[in-house]
Amino acid sequence: MKRLLTCLLLISCACLQAAELELELPQPEWLLPPVSPPVLQREGILFPGELETAQQLGRLTGQDSPAALAFVREEYPFLAERLEASDPEGVLRTRVVRGGYDQASSHDQFSAALLYLVGHVYLAQEMHIPAGTAFLTALAALPDYARVHESLGLLYLDTEYYDLAQTHLSRALGLGLDVGAMLADNDGYGYFQALGDLLVTGPTLTNVNDYRVILVE
Repeated sequence: MKRLLTCLLLISCACLQAAELELELPQPEWLLPPVSPPVLQREGILFPGELETAQQLGRLTGQDSPAALAFVREEYPFLAERLEASDPEGVLRTRVVRGGYDQASSHDQFSAALLYLVGHVYLAQEMHIPAGTAFLTALAALPDYARVHESLGLLYLDTEYYDLAQTHLSRALGLGLDVGAMLADNDGYGYFQALGDLLVTGPTLTNVNDYRVILVE
């Protein structure tokens, strides 16, 4: 009897292995489209014409902060002049918009994302007033810009405006920038990437964290 059951079991397993398994799966649906309104409300997008500038600023800010500031003053003299004067008339607020994948409608129009980057250029030079003006101007165009709330909160914390720091840091957390969770997950990469402060060195040509494979056939 045991032999018969064993044989039947083996035959059943063999039949299952030989059978072709076909599954019909429904078409996947995006819960949030790649460029959905909720995402765009929390994230700035550079104009296409600003991409090269952003890359240059990213390189210079990480290597040579004074050179980054000189670059901003040379490439965007009007913007730099208004920021360094604290823009008392609020002129920049009429020139800064959400940004997007289309070209800016005029040469004097800037994206909120560019203001965020320029604010960090001033912050690297400890020029808090122009930095704060840049961040606040970006928020005027994009009130739920999570990275800007985070940066502005840290700026106010550094300058001992604790109530304002709490306001903006709380807003950043409410918009999904959970610093504590990222720290608990050891997710420094994701944290600095979200802030736009991620430094990617590329190959260092040392024996530290460089791994290369050569395939010889």
